[in-house]
Amino acid sequence: MDDDSDDKARRNLVVVSAAIVFGAWLKLPEKAIAARVFGQDASDVLQPWRLWAAALALLAYVLWRYRFAPESTLAWQRLKNDFGLLARQKADLNNIFIDQRCSVE
Repeated sequence: MDDDSDDKARRNLVVVSAAIVFGAWLKLPEKAIAARVFGQDASDVLQPWRLWAAALALLAYVLWRYRFAPESTLAWQRLKNDFGLLARQKADLNNIFIDQRCSVE
């Protein structure tokens, strides 16, 4: 993640979450990851739960950046508007159906 701009927030979220899921699914050894990232000395001190806590914190940060990026905020607003429109159309269709059933009897 060398680019921390808002337009790359979705890509960053996908990459970080996929890496975490991939690492958990493959059951990669935490000590080996810590030795590779932080050096051999840190791998003896770093406990696995701390590595998972750091991964969770990174995922939360990337998710926060994605959720509040201007493009995401606009997309969420459009989605809310579309769902509202669909709900109104469904209500209109239900009213038409009810009116037709009531007028036949």
